[in-house]
Amino acid sequence: MPLVALALAPACGDSTVGTARSDPSCESALQRLDACIAEQCTDGADSICEVLAGKRGNSLFAAEADRCAAMSASDVDRLSAASCEQIIMDARLLAAGKADFPCPTYFPWCNELAPSNSFYHVNVRSSDTSAASLEVLVGEVGTRTSLHDGVAYQSLRLDGTGSVGEAGRPDVPTIAFYVGVPSAVDTVVVDSVSRQDVRDVTGLVLAPHADATVEDVPAPPMTVDEDFYELDIEYPGNDYEVDPVSTWRNYRVVRITLHPFQYNPAAKRLSAARRMTVQLSFLDNVAESDDTVDTGEAANASAYGSSIVNYPETAAANGGDTEGTDEPHRVRYLVIAHDPLVEVIQPLVELKADQGIATQVVKLSDVGANPEAIKERIAQAYRDSSIEYVLLVGDVEDLPMHVYELPWTSFYPDGDIPGDYWYGLLAGDDMLPEVAVGRMTGSAEEVAIQIAKTIAYEKGDPLEGWRSRI
Repeated sequence: MPLVALALAPACGDSTVGTARSDPSCESALQRLDACIAEQCTDGADSICEVLAGKRGNSLFAAEADRCAAMSASDVDRLSAASCEQIIMDARLLAAGKADFPCPTYFPWCNELAPSNSFYHVNVRSSDTSAASLEVLVGEVGTRTSLHDGVAYQSLRLDGTGSVGEAGRPDVPTIAFYVGVPSAVDTVVVDSVSRQDVRDVTGLVLAPHADATVEDVPAPPMTVDEDFYELDIEYPGNDYEVDPVSTWRNYRVVRITLHPFQYNPAAKRLSAARRMTVQLSFLDNVAESDDTVDTGEAANASAYGSSIVNYPETAAANGGDTEGTDEPHRVRYLVIAHDPLVEVIQPLVELKADQGIATQVVKLSDVGANPEAIKERIAQAYRDSSIEYVLLVGDVEDLPMHVYELPWTSFYPDGDIPGDYWYGLLAGDDMLPEVAVGRMTGSAEEVAIQIAKTIAYEKGDPLEGWRSRI
């Protein structure tokens, strides 16, 4: 989930009409909204309807006091004129990120539905080559009640957040984001953290954290660390965590985790800071070579912009956009293919050439069919020309994946997890990829079909209606 987001739903509304509404027509429109939700959302298994029918009024701070106060005239008109089917369809489009209209304020949870938004906001007050000052604002927090062994547990929902993550212990949300730092920086120090606008919510029994599961694996039964729930402590106790500085292709970054929520299990009390300020200092303590690259930023700009809170400031400090100075024949796309599939992929190579993306094709027999040899060939191409994309062509029996040997008790049935992600980790000791890695598998005939579909998609009309329904 992107990490920089608007804190309050009214910001989604129609900015062209600033007049607040509190007249009977607004109330009537909202009553109609409630009736439409009741009419259309009869299927409890529908996740969107579950949010629509269950999130309103279930809030930690009860911030949803007067929905009409934030509604514009255009919002009222749209809600009054649209059919119930269209209203629910609007919610679905917003949830999928495919809506071509502003998020209306009669969905006060609209930020929560949209995958690119969350109910917290990170404000960069200042950022330069030596320090940064950040402000984190926590908006409304959704709650949900569930019963287990006769105890009513409350789960908190603040989209875009993580969790302290200790199974069986209270599931306390955390806020984490990346901060860009100069390429020479190897250490980031938190000079100060301030918790402000602190609210205490009592009588709250937070649900225990459950380990994540993978697709098609049943969720484990709820487990409760009953001894921990009797402790009179503030959990997690610390206000922040700072990870080691990492390399993410074009930039050095550091992951900051904040704990605006502190929970006392014995007292059943949640202390929530609605505002936190953080002062950071950037230090260069160790002489080391710069492992970032200057090229290929455009391919990652969207990810940088949604994850690095001070991306504009960091980009400007690093010299801004260098794409215009890129060498036109620099290899950007590396294909490693199982030998019998080399000829099959030629149409894709020609497409990339037409798009101005220089591509190099390497036979697997020239590399070696083991993960270490494959990664070394990718690393060589990254060193030579700062490639941006890697395509592996072949089944895993011929062109193997890397197998992650997990150092903890795995929720994955077979324990270790195979994957191609590791092949893109080329700089720094972290999990941030320098190149995007994809794979095509199947027989020659099946790969040819995949390539034909890819070419049809990329050459097709970008305005065709079906593209918005993918």
